[in-house]
Amino acid sequence: MPLPLQRPTAPPIPALDPGKLGRTLPTHTHPGFGYPLTAGALGVWSTFGAGEPRGRVAAGSVLCFYVDDERFNDLARDPQGKTAEIKRQGWESVVEPDFSVWADDPLPAQQAAIVRTRTLGRLFQGAGLKVIPSLNWSTAESYSFAFQGIPKNPPMAACECQTAAHPESRARFKAGLAAAVHVVAPQRMFIYGGEEHEDWVRPILPYGPKYYFLPTWHNARRAMEES
Repeated sequence: MPLPLQRPTAPPIPALDPGKLGRTLPTHTHPGFGYPLTAGALGVWSTFGAGEPRGRVAAGSVLCFYVDDERFNDLARDPQGKTAEIKRQGWESVVEPDFSVWADDPLPAQQAAIVRTRTLGRLFQGAGLKVIPSLNWSTAESYSFAFQGIPKNPPMAACECQTAAHPESRARFKAGLAAAVHVVAPQRMFIYGGEEHEDWVRPILPYGPKYYFLPTWHNARRAMEES
């Protein structure tokens, strides 16, 4: 009689080091290539011109990865090399890479995305970088693993809402944010894309953290070009 097939076991989700968490609050979003990086900026991976921000001072600024996954796949392919590059650039804090957790993907694929996120966050910390946890989820089924590895009550957390464009996705954002805040309980939190969506995001914010809204780099760039 053949043995029953066993489901593959998902790799464990690494835990971030609570002593190496970032607490830097970005005050504005960097508008991308061609503009100088200034202290307090939120820089978005792959939006700089060639060679940027080498030669510029990134101290006091935060790096994030709120772009399509394929734009930071090079980080997954060469994690040590890209981590060393980020370290040389001198960022004050780095948000964990935000690998997409799509609601229509199988749960093992969603969990694998969280594993990649935490693994790279832990790698950044091992290289001496301060890391800001990125809160990411899909449906309620993802809550059991989506926030694993994030220390309770971190000084800063981040998420994005730029992809919540329809009523269904906004409902998932509301429910997931409530779950994330309940489980993680960050002290402060910034929302990438929150400035554009503040009209519907602010009324649904769960009690707890102090929230900050930042525009996407596209809108920050548009504002600079129109000024």
